[in-house]
Formats: sequence, C-alpha cells, structure tokens
Amino acid sequence: MSSFIIQDETINKLVNFFVTCSYSKEEFKPQITQEINKYGYDLNYNQEDKNPDANNLGQRMKVLNNFDLFKQDETLNEYEIYQILKSLQCFLYQCSEGNIPKDKLYITLSNIEKILISYIVSNLDEFKKAKWE
Repeated sequence: MSSFIIQDETINKLVNFFVTCSYSKEEFKPQITQEINKYGYDLNYNQEDKNPDANNLGQRMKVLNNFDLFKQDETLNEYEIYQILKSLQCFLYQCSEGNIPKDKLYITLSNIEKILISYIVSNLDEFKKAKWE
C-alpha cells in the first residue's frame, strides 16, 4: 500500500469517466467499458437510479490505495482526456507496491491506461503525419 493517499476527487473523476464510457460510442470508450465489464462491473448509465457498481468500483479502487470508505460524487464530471490519463497513471503508480500489481482490478486499470495512451498518441498530428513503413 502506498504512503501517498489518492484523494476521493481523483477516484471520482476516474469512475465517472468510466461511467460515461458505458453510454458513449466515441472511438476508444467501448474498449474501456469492455475492460470494466471483464472485471465484473456493469457501469451502464441508468437515469432512474444511481449505479451501485460505480460506487463499488470506486470503493474497490480506494482499497487498492488505502482502506477508507469511498462515496461516489457524480458531480465531478471533468473528462479532459489528458487529465484522466494523468490521474489514472498517478493512481496506478501510487498503488504499485507489493502484490497490488497482480490484483485483477489493477491489471484492468493498466489495460485502460494503454487504451487511453493509444487513443491519445494515434490522434496526435505528429503521429498522423508519420509514414507507415
């Protein structure tokens, strides 16, 4: 367990971003939803009631970093993709001690990190201009 405690605000941004992926067809987002579903959480958006799996995912992420209780805050809806990636990388780094990198959720979040990196890089102008050789 890390000595640096990830703030609930960061976990909320990530969880809420993952929820938006469940109802967005935007390029990479279905891949993220598939990763979360493989882990066993269904974050499909439901306007009638709050999604318990979203709060459970946040709680599980909190346990990877420390053992406090987590409460989802659905109002944190910052989805700037670069910040999401940076927040996810910070979270993974802070949870990378001991056996945690072998944890199924940690692996799922690492896979999501790769999806985000691939999406960002493939949309850079420099990458688009590079030759396919």
